[in-house]
Amino acid sequence: INLSYNGTKKKSVTLTVKDPRWTKEVKISKVSVSPVAQRELKLDSTKVTLNTKAVISQNGYTEIGAGIKNNGVIKLTGVSYSPEKNSMKLFSDGYMKIAFDSSEQKVLVGINGGKTAPKNGTYKVTIYGKDDKGRETKGVKLSIVLTDKAPTVSLKKKDSINLLDRDHTKITLTPSVKNTSAGIDHFEPDGRHDRIFSIGRDEENNKNIVIRACPETAIEKKEYKLGGTFVLTDGTRIVWDGKTKGQYISVKPTCSNPKITYILSKHRLYKSRGDEDVTTVEFKTSPDCVISKVTYKEEKESKYFDIKPISTGGVTSVEVRLKPDKVAEVVDSGHYIELYIYYRDAAPGTKPVTYKMKVDVSR
Repeated sequence: INLSYNGTKKKSVTLTVKDPRWTKEVKISKVSVSPVAQRELKLDSTKVTLNTKAVISQNGYTEIGAGIKNNGVIKLTGVSYSPEKNSMKLFSDGYMKIAFDSSEQKVLVGINGGKTAPKNGTYKVTIYGKDDKGRETKGVKLSIVLTDKAPTVSLKKKDSINLLDRDHTKITLTPSVKNTSAGIDHFEPDGRHDRIFSIGRDEENNKNIVIRACPETAIEKKEYKLGGTFVLTDGTRIVWDGKTKGQYISVKPTCSNPKITYILSKHRLYKSRGDEDVTTVEFKTSPDCVISKVTYKEEKESKYFDIKPISTGGVTSVEVRLKPDKVAEVVDSGHYIELYIYYRDAAPGTKPVTYKMKVDVSR
């Protein structure tokens, strides 16, 4: 026997079962019946802040993710709402609007443009969902905060840019917005530093903004003040002029020379082999940084020795040999050569790494 019950309360009932072929009906007593449990609506947020000055001109919506609690399979087919006493006039006057995006499963809360804004404050409305069978869910109270204070953006900054390692270092900005529930859609730089820094979304967290140093560009070790416009998801534009305190992004790159390990610290050349004899010093440094050139200290050429940097995607070693015309003249003893080691993408004026190597000359 299949029994359908549309009641709203649990109870005990008596069933009478009849069939034309039977001589007597059958009664079944004390059958317990229960209503189908009412599903519950779930909202990603139970509070939204709408800025009456910013949003009213946009006719935009603030989106709230919605669904059925503890059920990720059944989709909502619609929503209804019931304003509380202090909120009724907002809807009866057509100032407030609530809609539903079934494809995205989002409740949309917005303001109709051209209407006179009510007083700042918190207004409450109960939202109900409809499941795939058209049944209404339990309601969830939503607080709608109206304010006319200008939306503002603040940033939390972490990490830093090392000019020697532009591929792997960056500054990460986490923005937060006040006086509105709208989020950051994107940031538009003002163009003053486009050739120096790139600014875009963080691939790992699209809520964050990432600043990187542009490749092959001379960048100084100083503070840069970046300006631009934060565009919110409701279309509001918040301009930072790049000059006033609190209205610029401060970026101060570093330029830290990494440690270098020198392989083969003892060097010897034999006069009997002339300029064909070679000793080599190999440089081991951070795999993320590239040595661009190696010169004599202060560009002063050695009297007795020639140096030849060996490059494989960056200088990896230096060969040292006797000058052909100095083989006979050089004294048998220890000689010192001082080298300057420069890194690619270093800031202008960055001091090179100095390496002092000893070369013993023998017959």
